[in-house]
Amino acid sequence: MTRAYSTLCVYTSDWIYLTTNIYPDLKYFNGKVSFHFPLTETIINSISDFNTGKKIEANKFTITIKSLKSQIFQMKECKGNEW
Repeated sequence: MTRAYSTLCVYTSDWIYLTTNIYPDLKYFNGKVSFHFPLTETIINSISDFNTGKKIEANKFTITIKSLKSQIFQMKECKGNEW
């Protein structure tokens, strides 16, 4: 079993995706959508950069956040309509 990094934070997930080009697996559980990445040294370094305030291009960050949030809303809508 491979180890994974998971978070509920869309901003952290966005950062990891933009700096590593590894797209998260989204999972829905109990009304929440979580983001999962393989736990590698690249991911750990990316999280460290995020926590220390490294800079990134704002428009790319914003566009990707909108895309991830759209997927969250779609997952919640689909799961919320299941009986």
